[in-house]
Amino acid sequence: METTRSTIYMMYKRSAERGTVFGLYLTSIFLSMAFGITNQAFSVLLFALMCGVPFLIYYWLRNTYKQQNGLSDFSALWMEGIAIFFFGGLLTSFFAFVYIQAVNPHFIETMMQASVDAYHQNPWQGGEVMVEGIETAIKKHIIPSAINVVVDGMWLIVFSGSMLSMLMALLVKMRPIKNGNKMF
Repeated sequence: METTRSTIYMMYKRSAERGTVFGLYLTSIFLSMAFGITNQAFSVLLFALMCGVPFLIYYWLRNTYKQQNGLSDFSALWMEGIAIFFFGGLLTSFFAFVYIQAVNPHFIETMMQASVDAYHQNPWQGGEVMVEGIETAIKKHIIPSAINVVVDGMWLIVFSGSMLSMLMALLVKMRPIKNGNKMF
């Protein structure tokens, strides 16, 4: 029983430590998105950083798998990935909230307007209804609050992170660990 508690404690400890680093990584993604509206170089950085997320999660889960000599369960690796996204998302949400509230109070409205502008430059089928809704919200000043946007963003991070962690845990488990002459 004590071994199980210790293992669970270590998983959450590892996840919190990695989640702190990941939170800074996700914050850089958020800031690249925020500054990408006015500077295309940040859009390229945003794309590169977003592409790096699966590799980073795989690296961390694979590292855990190796440390445990290939004895980690799929569910334990998946839960560790979810926890990394949760802790990282908390940190990112804090920074995003501070940015939206203190640094750029018109951020949400700017992003909404950027969505409308992007649609008008490149319309897609079925997008008219969404754009009309956004335009109406802007005209009537029905802009979501910073906390609503941040909480929704946090849920998006955790949900998408759960899906990605499931895939990465599966990939980690599929590749055996070579330890001398033994395969674990």
